[in-house]
Amino acid sequence: MTGEGRNGFMALDDIRIRTGEKCELFPPEADPLFEDPCTSNPCLNDGNCIGNETSFECSCLEPFFGERCEEDPCIPNPCRNNGKCNVNGNGFRCTCWMPFFGDICEEDPCTSSPCLNDGICILKEDNFKCSCLTPFFGDRCEKDPCTSNPCLNGGSCTINGNSFECTCRKPFFGENCEEDPCSTNPCLNDGNCTVNGNSFKCACRETFFGDRCEGDPCTSSLCLNGGICILKENNFKCSCLTPFFGDRCEKDPCTSNPCLNGGSCSINGNSFECTCRKPFFGEKCEKDPCTSNPCLNDGVCTINGDNFKCSCREPFFGERCEEGMCNDDVCVHGKCEIIEQFYRCRQTSIVADYPNFNYGLCANIAYLHDLSPVAKEVTFRSQHSFQ
Repeated sequence: MTGEGRNGFMALDDIRIRTGEKCELFPPEADPLFEDPCTSNPCLNDGNCIGNETSFECSCLEPFFGERCEEDPCIPNPCRNNGKCNVNGNGFRCTCWMPFFGDICEEDPCTSSPCLNDGICILKEDNFKCSCLTPFFGDRCEKDPCTSNPCLNGGSCTINGNSFECTCRKPFFGENCEEDPCSTNPCLNDGNCTVNGNSFKCACRETFFGDRCEGDPCTSSLCLNGGICILKENNFKCSCLTPFFGDRCEKDPCTSNPCLNGGSCSINGNSFECTCRKPFFGEKCEKDPCTSNPCLNDGVCTINGDNFKCSCREPFFGERCEEGMCNDDVCVHGKCEIIEQFYRCRQTSIVADYPNFNYGLCANIAYLHDLSPVAKEVTFRSQHSFQ
């Protein structure tokens, strides 16, 4: 109340009753039976009611609004997908359930259509999964059989059902065009393969030859008679079986025709054996009946069948020309010597007594006889003088 009357009393007319929560309003000067519209607290959510003669007005606390402050940002719930609405200052804030997100939980992992190539997006717990149409695959159906460029060496990839098909550039071939004429290592014996047009070319190591380096010195069976061919650096060597020898095992003990005079050679172990034609004999048939010079005294030996025949020089005779004029003891007391067509008796140490010569001793008497029927002169020489 305000004002003070005389004598400490206040007139009733001077009394004004403050109304309102803080007594900040005065009732209108009207009928004392006037009913204040704010008496019933029509403003909700702690809204401040301001009344007048006919109505009231609510001054709402944030974030409430409405004629009676009956509305708030979370009514009705603006948060989608069962999100929880929380008043936040003048507005609200949504707490979203997984996998939803956004200001009002309006978005989820499938909202942005992450599944490509018409894949179907399926929410799964806090994420998503794409169900892909054939032939696509991948987390977002972003891949197809050709995505990884499976066709090598410039090959062209096309989708074929659930798979792919490569159209290869020459000379490549194979499911992925991964092969070329050198892929199968056609060059043998460590030959180097290079692509040559639609084919290949081999650069062969030493000793090897051929389109695929398949040839070597041992390929053509250069080692004869069962010899084993061994490659050695840029050449070969033959390991020969007994009794063969030579660079290619082409020789044997009979190769050089060791059997002479038409003898027949046969191999015998590591050596040879000769079968000789008559009258030849010896290890190599090198001998015949005349080989040992059986004709004496310069007789000439000739083969006669299986034997020999001697043609003797005069005065020799006999099967081997072993006989002559001196064989008949023509010299009584001397040694017989043949000189060309003659023979001569040379006295030895024998002393002859001739009584017709005063018993002188005859020594060194030489008799010279003609081998023809006519006798030659004989000369005597005495060691003693005659008396």
